[in-house]
Amino acid sequence: MSIVLSIICTLIIFGVLITTHEFGHFIVAKKCGVIVEEFSIGMGPLLFKRKGKDETLYSLRLFPVGGYCKMYGEDEDENELGEGSLNSISPFKRILVLAAGAFMNLITAIIILMIVYAMAGTEPTTTISNVLENSPAYTSGLKAGDTIIKIEDTNINSWEDLSNEITSSNGKKINVTYKTSDNQTKQTTMTPTLDKSTNSYKIGITPEYSRSFIGTITNAFKAFFTYIYLTFEAIISLIRGAIGINQLSGPIGVATIVNQAMSMGSIIVLNITALLAINIGIFNLLPIPALDGSRILFCIIEMIKGSPINREKEGTIHFIGFILLMGLAVFVAVQDVIKLF
Repeated sequence: MSIVLSIICTLIIFGVLITTHEFGHFIVAKKCGVIVEEFSIGMGPLLFKRKGKDETLYSLRLFPVGGYCKMYGEDEDENELGEGSLNSISPFKRILVLAAGAFMNLITAIIILMIVYAMAGTEPTTTISNVLENSPAYTSGLKAGDTIIKIEDTNINSWEDLSNEITSSNGKKINVTYKTSDNQTKQTTMTPTLDKSTNSYKIGITPEYSRSFIGTITNAFKAFFTYIYLTFEAIISLIRGAIGINQLSGPIGVATIVNQAMSMGSIIVLNITALLAINIGIFNLLPIPALDGSRILFCIIEMIKGSPINREKEGTIHFIGFILLMGLAVFVAVQDVIKLF
């Protein structure tokens, strides 16, 4: 797969995820009475702009690497600003605005995972989708589209039945009855082989998957919570030192992963995109200066103490955090480049 194509795909993925993140801020800011001065899709030189009835400037920019939502009074002292500024609304409403970006990333991940399971199916059937070359099934004449209906004298009604019968064979020859795609009933014999990686017997087939609305929703949420667990596990491992900073990947590393995934199909790319959406959402909620999570923390402190923290000091903390994050980004990018050679 062309590296250029994978780079373009990676830019589109990040562009979509960052734009949806900013769109979350945009929608909730509007609902909370905050004036949004500009909502941009893309970064860099301006390609197109239009003033909306709500006085927001909507713009399209050259580089599809994200976007931004510029809110009135986002960084100024609330005492110097009038109605409609971010810092003039209550701390609780500010938390809603700040958390909306990450929430939108998580919603995006769920939608992507629903698409994945709608495409791939949810439950394995006894119909074969693929036969591995030189496997027992391949040698015995089984083909994609065939449906296994009996092994020895046992009727096969599910993939679980099929797996159990193959496993219980313990590597002995088995008689398999199946129906072809043109509805002919045939029989064949084969000897399952031991897969040492899983310590189980297999015949070298993968199943077709059935599709259902309930199954799509259920599997999407199962995968969603699994990805959230894996993300937090990675963060905890990083804090404990079990994972080194040099093992982190930035856009360059993601482009390499996407390049590999594209050769395996769109479903793998969509899964990676969903995982990235969850990573971006959760990372933004961490109490790291310059991130939404840190701003939310300042809002919570303001609610507890009953008065805002000095805006200038808060701005300084966020600025230092931004510089450190940029330094980390450069370090990760260098590590990604080193891994390429």
